[in-house]
Amino acid sequence: WPSLRVVSEEQINSQALTQKINSIQYPNLNRPELAELSNQFLAVPKEFVTVWVDPLDATHEYLEHLHEFVTVMICVAIQGKPVIGVIHNPFTLTTTWAWIGRGRSSDLISYAKLGHKPTPLDVTVSRSHAGKVKAIVKKIFGDNVHITPAGGAGYKTLSIAKNIADLYIHSTKIKKWDICAGNAILRSLGGKMTSFSGNPIDYSQTDAPIHDGGIVASLPINEYGHEKFISASGRLLDLT
Repeated sequence: WPSLRVVSEEQINSQALTQKINSIQYPNLNRPELAELSNQFLAVPKEFVTVWVDPLDATHEYLEHLHEFVTVMICVAIQGKPVIGVIHNPFTLTTTWAWIGRGRSSDLISYAKLGHKPTPLDVTVSRSHAGKVKAIVKKIFGDNVHITPAGGAGYKTLSIAKNIADLYIHSTKIKKWDICAGNAILRSLGGKMTSFSGNPIDYSQTDAPIHDGGIVASLPINEYGHEKFISASGRLLDLT
């Protein structure tokens, strides 16, 4: 698919890429969940499709040997909307995926039906780019809120998708290949990932891989609706 738009943190020439692809062992697709999807392929014009690839999320944590945060992510966006997301941890060999309207990995199915946790609000933020987020979250949500620093946008988004954390807030610029796959997974569960203004993130612009405007991510399964998150955390734009 030479004309398919693929945006990645790794930039190498097409000839070198072809050689690398030809040397890769074909993956084992003998999995029931994939067999079920094999008859559900969706045909769309290739100009509608953008593929986002992050070959190594949580680089700092990788260097610190904090491998639980490290992931490889692939996302397929159609007309700017994230539709397929895959997040794989190469150290634990765990893979979480979702294809909106078609299916998702078994580790997500039960989480989609969970209710509000009887605990204080848990907000996950970046270990390396937290900035003033921790202090401001406390001001917005009160001292009873629990702040969980974590590495990797993929890891933090999965903590929302698996109902471990309630809200993911990020205030600095971030590359779209860091968030597209997680965004697709959240959408498959009825969740949202938006900017602080509440707008969805557009993944169709290959010439603009940087998202600036903050991130708010959540699932609609607790008393704090996403709109409440937006109205509160939007103040971060003026304070950071």
